[in-house]
Amino acid sequence: MIKTTMIYFIGNFGSKLLSFFLLPLYTSVLEPERFGSVDLILSVVPLIGPVFTLQTTESIFRFLFNCKNEQERKKATTSAFFIYLVGIGAFLICFIPYAIVTDFAYTTIFCMYFIALYLGIFNQQVLRGIQKNVQYAITGVLSTFVQAIVNIALIHSLKETSLLIAPLVASIVISVYGIWQTKLWEYIDFKCLTKNEIKKQLKYSLPLVPNQICWWFNGIVGKYIVNHFVGISANGIIALATRFPNLVSVVMQIYFLAWTENSIYEIDSEDKDEYFSENFNGLLLFLIVGISGLILIVRLYMEFMVSDQYEEANRIIPLLFISMLLNAAATFLGTVYTASMKTKDAFSTTIYAAIANIVSSFILIPIIGIYGYPLANIISYGIFLLVRLKSVKKFVNITIYFSRIVLPLILLSCSMIAYYCFKTSGIIILLIIEAVIVMYFGKKYLFILIKK
Repeated sequence: MIKTTMIYFIGNFGSKLLSFFLLPLYTSVLEPERFGSVDLILSVVPLIGPVFTLQTTESIFRFLFNCKNEQERKKATTSAFFIYLVGIGAFLICFIPYAIVTDFAYTTIFCMYFIALYLGIFNQQVLRGIQKNVQYAITGVLSTFVQAIVNIALIHSLKETSLLIAPLVASIVISVYGIWQTKLWEYIDFKCLTKNEIKKQLKYSLPLVPNQICWWFNGIVGKYIVNHFVGISANGIIALATRFPNLVSVVMQIYFLAWTENSIYEIDSEDKDEYFSENFNGLLLFLIVGISGLILIVRLYMEFMVSDQYEEANRIIPLLFISMLLNAAATFLGTVYTASMKTKDAFSTTIYAAIANIVSSFILIPIIGIYGYPLANIISYGIFLLVRLKSVKKFVNITIYFSRIVLPLILLSCSMIAYYCFKTSGIIILLIIEAVIVMYFGKKYLFILIKK
């Protein structure tokens, strides 16, 4: 699993790390209003994507993973690709008239981006399903370089439009590369298309559609409420602030790619309760300690690298890190549903978080403005975690070892206080102290890692 995680890390983390380093370029060229408007356009894709693709990009991986021969792979891939084509057709039929009526400024770019994005994702999941993890990682590296080159070349001349063109070009590149590496044409044979296979895949993927929409509500609906009650410039502030916790979120997503494969193998093992519990507690430990240090590093980064017009983002970044921590813990539990193929439970638990997020956002944002966004996320993801801890006990009995996370929670509390109260020198000193503490208590694991 470590090997697989490292492969996925190389392929996925670079793009997010690059966007982190390009933030000074974005903030120097784009005002918060422009940055926020493009962020809202891109944010709507995770809402409409699952509706039109019916989450076939998720089902193809899970079904290919269990295929035992070439004929089964053809049947699974052909059925999933057929669902994808029908979904893209439905998207064009619905979106183009809407864009004409509303005079949407980016109709052509958006349509091309949507098609290329989900074709690229489809091929990436096929690569994962047929165990070509290195090639999957390469698609991430390609996407990173293409987006960097296009953004750097165009942002001064095209402003916010370059933030739409760059992912479009990257999606086209990885789609072409993915088709070449998977030899998709060899796996698609419409003679293998059967109603039974389509029904099986839809039975798995359809519950993931409302589940993904709820995820969208959890992460995005607050932005639209902020836009209504506070203004578009506040969304630019949020768009910047979320970039930092999203880095950790991407690391977690990469880990979950590898962990999901491993959990499929382990879900039926005799010691699954202990195995899942150890990994869950290890994840909590890693997250809490990592965020304790990252909060301080981000404080220094914001002070020296980001334009003063985004200063307000400083005040909500730590809260966004806390919400991300709760989200990651709940997402780990969600891999149990994928492994056991009980995707209905994934949706039934996510709906609680979505409702909590909507209610909290409507209550908090009008009262306390931009601060309501991260606080609503903390409330919703906290509920999400508690509900899933109860739900997964039907499949795996996961135990939290509270004694292991007491010291990490103390470190996190100190970092939160320092973020808001200390100046640069104090933050640097505390960062060094925390590093020494972590090295001291983690030396046993560090020596084991070095030895291996």
